[in-house]
Amino acid sequence: ASKRTHKELRELMEYAIALEAAGDVLVKRITQLAEQKSEERLSLTPAGLDELTLMHDRILQNLGLAMNVLISGDVESARLLLEEKGEMTRLHRATRKKHLKRLSTGNGISLDSSDIHLETAHALKEINSQIAAIAYPILYREGQLLDTRLVTRLDRDYA
Repeated sequence: ASKRTHKELRELMEYAIALEAAGDVLVKRITQLAEQKSEERLSLTPAGLDELTLMHDRILQNLGLAMNVLISGDVESARLLLEEKGEMTRLHRATRKKHLKRLSTGNGISLDSSDIHLETAHALKEINSQIAAIAYPILYREGQLLDTRLVTRLDRDYA
């Protein structure tokens, strides 16, 4: 097989590993949180449930986009997928902020279900990150991804 075929196979294997990691988060964390919520008869606030539902819906949308990227290798779709990853980070940050605000107002439902809400939001963000991983090799191959997100120091910084 050609060098390109080997590279494509390696990329597929890396994505399969990322999907397995997303599945592990689902099975090991989300399932446990759901069981805890049920066993302890906890409820989420309507606002908290809406926030988590929005994150879940975005994951489903991004999973479809990731499958399109996987099949087509389309660079613009890969860029969109990473933009959606950034959007999920913003949603995660916003739900944490709103949840903490609900806690500060003494909302008893938020207090009782706080760990479940925060851990579920984090797990959903992690699942989305694993799904978005398909975009990295495509964008890197096309020269549209930096090696690092760190700002490099300029020589004058050391003077």
